[in-house]
Amino acid sequence: MPKRSREADGPVQNKRRSERLSAKNKDGAEHIEQTQECKLFALPAELRNSIYEEVLLQEARIEVTTDSRVPPLLQVSRQIRAETVAMWHKGNKFHFFIEGCDATLVWSWERLFSKLGLGYAEYLMTVEETPNWTNLMKWCNTICERKCGAVPADTKDTRFMSVIAVANGIAFQFSQFGGSWWACEQVLGELRGTAAKHDKAWEI
Repeated sequence: MPKRSREADGPVQNKRRSERLSAKNKDGAEHIEQTQECKLFALPAELRNSIYEEVLLQEARIEVTTDSRVPPLLQVSRQIRAETVAMWHKGNKFHFFIEGCDATLVWSWERLFSKLGLGYAEYLMTVEETPNWTNLMKWCNTICERKCGAVPADTKDTRFMSVIAVANGIAFQFSQFGGSWWACEQVLGELRGTAAKHDKAWEI
């Protein structure tokens, strides 16, 4: 019987050895991660909460942008997320900047909060005063169709902010009483006519 060549078997053996080492390293990494996690959960709940607060809560408001993401701590494990997500949501102040009546960023974060099983939080909002009726109608449609909560308007006492507040309020009322978007849009059309008398930009 011819002898088997070591040169032929070498790459196969090396590959198998490499696979075994990779599996071993993987198991070891998983064991370390589980051990570390268990150490955290072995701490009293009050102490764990103190740690979570140090990591998640900010005194300054959180400026939400298109690049903003959920904190990494909430993605470590399901149990940690369950223990921390409400703290992060309720304990921080989220600030949104709305330009040209485009509230898309607010809607996306409200959908994220909903996906995480959270309710609506209070948002700090800065609305740049550039009229854009098309974007305002998208904003109101989202409220009317109950895809997001009624977005609180700025407290600035300006004619522009009055239009935003009234439009949001109308859409919110239709959402509460099951009115159709078509009917809501007719009412908002009357508001547009009134707003355009003071600022022609609302006609665009």
